[in-house]
Amino acid sequence: MPTQVTPVRTRPNLMRPECGVVVVSEWNVESPERQSSTVEAYAEAWDSGTWPAGLLTCNLLRSNDGREIVVYGQWISEAHYYAAIESHIRPRLAEVDRAVPGIHRQAPDFFHLHRSRIRDTSIFPGCIVLITFEFENPDSERQKSFISTVFRTVDATLEQPPGALGGHFHISTDALRVLNYAEWATEEDHRRAVDGTGQGRIGSGPGWEAVNGFPGLKAARFRRYAPALLLTQPRG
Repeated sequence: MPTQVTPVRTRPNLMRPECGVVVVSEWNVESPERQSSTVEAYAEAWDSGTWPAGLLTCNLLRSNDGREIVVYGQWISEAHYYAAIESHIRPRLAEVDRAVPGIHRQAPDFFHLHRSRIRDTSIFPGCIVLITFEFENPDSERQKSFISTVFRTVDATLEQPPGALGGHFHISTDALRVLNYAEWATEEDHRRAVDGTGQGRIGSGPGWEAVNGFPGLKAARFRRYAPALLLTQPRG
C-alpha cells in the first residue's frame, strides 16, 4: 500500500503514545527553488515501495528563509530506525539526491517528547518555531527541571502572545539539548511577540530571566518554519 501523503493543512499528532523516539535531521538546500524541489522529490520517493516497520509519521518543515528543511520523524524505537536505514532510508535519500544534488545533511539528533502544552487546536499552525537549548554537560534531570521552569513561567504569565498555539518540549537522548517544537498561527504572530519584548526572544520579566539564566544553559537559538509535507503510516 502506498504511503499516505497528508495535506499540509493537516496538523500532525506529536503526542502519539506509541512514539518511543523522535529523529530530527536538518538539511541545507541553499535556495527556495531547491527547497521546493526537495520536498517534491521526497514525496515522490516515499510514494512507492514498502513503509518501514516502526515509522509512524515523517513531518517535513521548510525554513522561512528558503535555505533549510527539517525532517521530524516519529519512530516506535531507535532500533526500528536503525533497522530501516539500509533498506528504506538510504535508498529514498538517494532518489532525492538524484533529483536535487548537493544537499548537505547534518547527522540526525534523537529526542524523547517530555511535555506538551496545547492552547488551541482549532487553528492550524502555519508557523513552526524550533527552539534549541544547549547545555554544558549531559544531565537529563536538569533538562526536565528546565522544562518545568518554562512551564511555571508560562503559567504565571497573565497574557499569552496572540497566535501562540502550543509547544512540545523534547529532551535529546544524549541529555545535552532541549528542543521546543512551538506552534504559532502565523510567522507574523511570532515576529510580533519577539519584537514586543525588545530582547529578541519570547517573554520578559523575572520569570523569564530565570529561564534564560538557567544554570548550565550554554546557548539558545530559534528558527521559523512552515509545514511542507506530512507522510503517515499506511492504513491496513
